[in-house]
Amino acid sequence: MSGTAENNSSKYVNALPHSSGLTFAASSKTEPWFTNLNDLMSEKVGGKVIFATDDRYGVAENILQASEPEWKEGVFTEHGKWVDGWSTARNEDPDGRHWCVVELGVPGLIRGIDVDTLYFSGNFAEKVSIQAARLNKSFPARGGHVGGSKSDEDDWSIAAFESENWASLVPRSDLKPGYPTSSHNYFEVDWEEMWTHIRLNLFPDGGIARLRVYGQAKKDWTKAQNDELVNLVAMENGGICVSYSSACSGHARNVIAPGDATAMEEGWVTSSTGLPSGDSCGPVSEWAVFKLGHPGVIDKVEVDTSYFKGNFPDSYKIDGCLITNRKDEKTLLHDPSQMSWRAVLPVKKLSADNLHVYLNLPQQEVISHVRLAVVPNGGISRLRLWGYPQTSAELKAKL
Repeated sequence: MSGTAENNSSKYVNALPHSSGLTFAASSKTEPWFTNLNDLMSEKVGGKVIFATDDRYGVAENILQASEPEWKEGVFTEHGKWVDGWSTARNEDPDGRHWCVVELGVPGLIRGIDVDTLYFSGNFAEKVSIQAARLNKSFPARGGHVGGSKSDEDDWSIAAFESENWASLVPRSDLKPGYPTSSHNYFEVDWEEMWTHIRLNLFPDGGIARLRVYGQAKKDWTKAQNDELVNLVAMENGGICVSYSSACSGHARNVIAPGDATAMEEGWVTSSTGLPSGDSCGPVSEWAVFKLGHPGVIDKVEVDTSYFKGNFPDSYKIDGCLITNRKDEKTLLHDPSQMSWRAVLPVKKLSADNLHVYLNLPQQEVISHVRLAVVPNGGISRLRLWGYPQTSAELKAKL
């Protein structure tokens, strides 16, 4: 797939881990590189609050919402101004803190965090710190309510995990007030550990709107059976979006999120190229490149256009390649058209609001990355690539 879309490097949105040693290509986005990875903590992927010291004005669960924060002018509750975020009571101890513990929806490596204070301008938390742990236990969601606070029983149940001693991902750091131009507070994380839970500390009190925890899921592939079909591109199995040509709404990573989309905004809609449709994925196509959670052989493809009725693509195709060295990773990042792409699925027509399934694909080679191209543009809600993971020994035998 070559042409104007791929040769315009300013359109690339890069999401490869910083620890991979790659130099990132130019991007039109102003956010840090890690914001293109998956949000491991969102309510949409199963993140849940299991403890919070206080919910005086807004419950801690609000920080997990996938939607952008809202402002409602003149709306009040019995406890004060309505807020779309976590907002605590005043802490009389200047060295004290309010804090909460969140179980990640998808355990994994954390590469960066965004503490968003949008609309908390005079009552934002002045400082935060963030800790993390890997626990072998899942907890029920606590069900917080506005005006609520912790109980003695809550204290006893959480104390056993000594969360105050968890690893420090973000030391005590200043936050900016929640104006549209300053609300995002980004923190890069440099740990090579898999985490299941985080602790967010506010110093000494106040509010934040959202907390995004960006990273990559880590699946234990030693337990995977080579004859068992696995969705190799799924977020929960370690799949990530490496780059994409454009987005009118929604991020390309949305298509590998868990479960089915429940609305159009949970998918990916490309920009409109204004070009006529074609029968090949050339200059008239928009595209996204994904790294599989594990190299493997793809045998089944699912492309879902649910909720896209007048703006679905005319057709699509999927190509794949196997990358085994840093040089090829850099080439893929800076100019995907230079890779030796092999057809996984040739051009297929799409229809509105429908699940498209293709079985027994002709391509039987091991791949580590895929390129989804849609012709000429439009939106899809989900991409699933079912295949057989290949072990290191099998990979070496095929090289």
